[in-house]
Amino acid sequence: SVHQSILAATPAPDPERISAWQSFPAGARYGTLMHDLLDWLSQNDWPVANAHAPTWAQQAWSSVLDRKASWLQLEEVPRTQLEPWLKAVVQTPLPLHTLNAAPLTLCELSTEHMWSEMEFNLEVNHVSAAALDQRIQAYVLQGAPRPALQARMMQGMLTGSLDLVLQHDGRYWVVDYKSNKLPSYDSATLQDAVLQKRYDVQYVLYTLALHRLLKVRLPGYDYNQHMGGAVYVFLRGIHAEGAGLHLHRPPQSLIEALDDLFANGS
Repeated sequence: SVHQSILAATPAPDPERISAWQSFPAGARYGTLMHDLLDWLSQNDWPVANAHAPTWAQQAWSSVLDRKASWLQLEEVPRTQLEPWLKAVVQTPLPLHTLNAAPLTLCELSTEHMWSEMEFNLEVNHVSAAALDQRIQAYVLQGAPRPALQARMMQGMLTGSLDLVLQHDGRYWVVDYKSNKLPSYDSATLQDAVLQKRYDVQYVLYTLALHRLLKVRLPGYDYNQHMGGAVYVFLRGIHAEGAGLHLHRPPQSLIEALDDLFANGS
């Protein structure tokens, strides 16, 4: 048919027009690779982007990169993509203006202003996933459709770790790296990915964990003054408009409601 011939003549979109790193392999182990390398860089003065990093850090970085790439048996092309990609991620000013903050450039952070792989334990006292989901859907991206959480009763400890917690522009932030391969990295596509994967639940729990920590550790802590929000960096979109960011600062009323819910049950 004419319709079929038109479809057949339409070329597939060039992956590199979507993202310079769209052709990099996808999957959990490659996401873990990116996460591990970014974690190492944050703890060792960002040698991929810092010409003044100590010589030992530059040499150690080359060794870490080679070892990780060899372990995953990366082919030559994705192997050569890794360093420029990571450099772009840590050097690109991340626009936080929608959360009323100055741009964040990761490689400009000093070690005393960031904490990687911060583990947390949230005690949960007889809370249904449905009760948690109901509150999150009422406050976060309200009205946007998303899959329901699996029906279960939570009792005991919710444990996890935060990719990166940092202090920037007078506030505290949770940063999470995502390596998802998406058809685009505009804000609407990112929001859809967040909702389909239920990253909204993830970043609300991360914010709750940080909120509880700051209440204990930071004298005069005030949510409105000190909580920045969640910065989800979709790494393949780092050169897109908006730098592949999904940003959200859960309202204080939600975080306090969940704090009470976890302590006292549904």
